Amino acid sequence: MTMNKSTITSGRSMASDPPSDHELPPLNLNELLSAARADAARLPVLGNRLRAVVTDAPSASLRRPIHRFAMLSGASITWTVGFAALSGFRRDAGELPQLWFASYLAAWTVGFTLLTFAIQVPRRGEIMPRSALAARIAIVLAAFSVTAGLLLARHVPGLSTMYGPSLSNILHYAPYCLRMGLLTAALPLVGAAWLLRGTLWSGERMAGLTIGAASGSLGGLMLHLHCPIAE
Repeated sequence: MTMNKSTITSGRSMASDPPSDHELPPLNLNELLSAARADAARLPVLGNRLRAVVTDAPSASLRRPIHRFAMLSGASITWTVGFAALSGFRRDAGELPQLWFASYLAAWTVGFTLLTFAIQVPRRGEIMPRSALAARIAIVLAAFSVTAGLLLARHVPGLSTMYGPSLSNILHYAPYCLRMGLLTAALPLVGAAWLLRGTLWSGERMAGLTIGAASGSLGGLMLHLHCPIAE
């Protein structure tokens, strides 16, 4: 049997075109409802114990990362300033250049706030922390602290503590600074780890490192308020 070109073309068009609304059979709403009731009747009945568990289960609370970030940041900064006040503010604070002194305070505070925001507040529609962003912020903050300590140090003769950069001096002063810094970082470290406990248990190592960097920023803030050693 032979077919001409127009017959083949029309056949392909009929095969590829979907049926129009007029060609579909009409839907009977009553039949659909009856079928749905029949399917529901065949479902297994919940047992009394399972029904009680489902009924009495508490509703899950919504995550509020901004609220969580604000509470953690406020409590941590308040703790840091309070701990510095209890330990005693540095004796040369009133004689140091005030702009320099305030700039260091702002740098440590902003660094902690940015790190905490990046690790506690995920992007919209996501649940994992922004670990890559937090890691970049931590690197910039570490570079700033080292560079500023080497190039922008200030001191007040007779009030600031000065010592030569020898190993014996470092071993003499470092334990006290390390102890005070760790005591300051304890609260934000534990608080942030508790809020991100699910993320940390899932193996998000970068989040744990960032929490440590943020807590270390508050350790630097406390030492800047308390320690009169000229870096």
